[in-house]
Amino acid sequence: MWGNTQSVSSSTDGSSSLEMQKLLSGATWRRVSKDVDYRPFFGDINSFNDPEYGIELFPGRKKPKVIVSVTMFNETYKELNDSIRGIADNIENLPEFSYGMTIDDIVVFVILDGREKMDESIFQFRQDTKHYLTEEDAKVMDVAIEDNRRRTKAWKRHMAVLRTKYSERDVIALTKRIPMLQLHLFKCNRLISKGSIANESYYTPFDIIFAVKENNMGKLNSHLWIMRGFARQLNPDFITLLDVGTKPMPTALIQLYNEMEENPQIGGCCGEILALNASKASPVQSSQFFEYKVSHFLDKAMESSFGYVSVLPGAFSSYRYEALQGTPLDKYFLLESDENRLVVEPFSANMYLAEDRIMGFEMLVKKDCNYTLHYVNTAVATTDIPSNLNFLIRQRRRWQNGSFFAGLYALKEWSRLYTESGHSFGRKIILTLELIYMSVNVLMTLTQLANMFLTFAIVLNSEFGRESVTSYALNAIYLTITAVQFIYALGNDPRDNKEVYQICYIFYGVLFMFTMFCCSLNDFLIASNVLHDDSSRCIRSLCCMCVLLRHNRLFNRSRAVLRDYSHYDPISVNILIAFDRSFMLPTFMNIFIIYSFCNIHDITWGTRDSNLINNEKAQHAMEVSYSFSHSVILATSSSDRSSSYSGRLPTFFMLAAFFSFLFSRFS
Repeated sequence: MWGNTQSVSSSTDGSSSLEMQKLLSGATWRRVSKDVDYRPFFGDINSFNDPEYGIELFPGRKKPKVIVSVTMFNETYKELNDSIRGIADNIENLPEFSYGMTIDDIVVFVILDGREKMDESIFQFRQDTKHYLTEEDAKVMDVAIEDNRRRTKAWKRHMAVLRTKYSERDVIALTKRIPMLQLHLFKCNRLISKGSIANESYYTPFDIIFAVKENNMGKLNSHLWIMRGFARQLNPDFITLLDVGTKPMPTALIQLYNEMEENPQIGGCCGEILALNASKASPVQSSQFFEYKVSHFLDKAMESSFGYVSVLPGAFSSYRYEALQGTPLDKYFLLESDENRLVVEPFSANMYLAEDRIMGFEMLVKKDCNYTLHYVNTAVATTDIPSNLNFLIRQRRRWQNGSFFAGLYALKEWSRLYTESGHSFGRKIILTLELIYMSVNVLMTLTQLANMFLTFAIVLNSEFGRESVTSYALNAIYLTITAVQFIYALGNDPRDNKEVYQICYIFYGVLFMFTMFCCSLNDFLIASNVLHDDSSRCIRSLCCMCVLLRHNRLFNRSRAVLRDYSHYDPISVNILIAFDRSFMLPTFMNIFIIYSFCNIHDITWGTRDSNLINNEKAQHAMEVSYSFSHSVILATSSSDRSSSYSGRLPTFFMLAAFFSFLFSRFS
């Protein structure tokens, strides 16, 4: 990294080079309390493992098998505590459930994204539980910050000397390499209590490092420090990624490790993520609980049987470190370089909202390798979910756009599976079937808005007749609500229009439940008519069988609820919340998809306060999108767009209702 720096000063008497070395190597590990060592790091990630200026994390320690990475932003102590305790539970169970792993085989890193963004509860003293970092630990960071100011002043003096001897271009290039304060590293060996301190019951101490980034650079940058910084030095066999607040069950991490130990062909795997504390009284939360369950035991289980799980969620997944080397990591961190960030186009910008999908696909098609990705149903973790609709809309915008464009990328690059990868002929045939499945998924995403309306319209027309006023009115209401989604999605933030989205999702749910009722009623009427007409016995039997099969599912579900409710069987809960999922289905298929595709210029994560780097990416993507769409919406601020639309919304609403009625009248 510092080759250019020394070349500029190599022709001097050597004092410049010596001054640089002095500035870069001033920090060492120092004890700040009886069980915490601290060291700041000055420089970028390329110099972290430099033999002269880098940091040795664990001098003399043997190579670990597993690195567990916990990324956090501004979450509270409670969420951090849940994740750490979940990891500690797994470490306690290592001797019993793992294949020869011990506590020395695991190192835990907690990456805090931005010192100023940290929640104050992280450092607050607690009487009931043992804390991880204290206020005294926080104070040593202030000392490092002051030291950073002194270093910066020294560099400026050094630059002033160089300007008298070298060209401005060389000096500017050197200025960009000034080693600024990047990380605060706390190496802890504190006892973690299993419950209250009064119980005097503690987990076995294990190696844990808290890495506090000085600047808020995003989650992907945190993973960059793990993969290209810490892991490159420690060279583990596996890396586990967790989001703070995600709590693995007592053997969840062990199940992931065992899966990869048993089968060296597995490059990565994930477990089941359960929605934590999902209120069964809230359709927004209970529908997410149902979706999480179904997406794992249907979608991921099916994809795992092919050998390629399309997404290993960054909130809870494990990877073989060797399999990540090369193209997978290069693609994963593509937008972390300044050069690529400045030339990103809208397609790639949206694709990298689901960068974990890109990394998984690159592992599958890695040249001359035959790695597969799997789902482990016995590995379970819990996580928090959005509790309100506007937060959920913003989350699904990122999920939808990321998965859609990443899916298109996978389809476009699928030929590499046949030409570059080392998979067997049989595996390639099996994965071709999954290619067909993925293609159908992309097609359904593009047409699901129309499919939803056609289902609604066909059922109403068959029930009330095409010429009935009821059919016209309901179709017009449905189309009006859909038109309103486009109007609000193009110019407003969901946080500014909570009431509108609440009303729309309720109307959608009522209309869809009414449609389901009409469909069921129509089935029974058809069966009744068939039984009393002169059709052949075979036709009557076939028609009745179809109706009974459809409605027998509802009967069986009801019977299961009555049988299992007293035993608190989880299947009873899933059956009950399936009705909430049905109520929310039009919201998932209409509101989310419309808002997502109307905001492909927005490449921020949307779930937290936007950070500087993501704002830069978003600004550039919006500028590129502007050249294609010529939309003035992209050139205005969020508040300006909201205020601009607010005055026109009544007019837009009336026009949408009028044209919706005309469309339903003449369609």
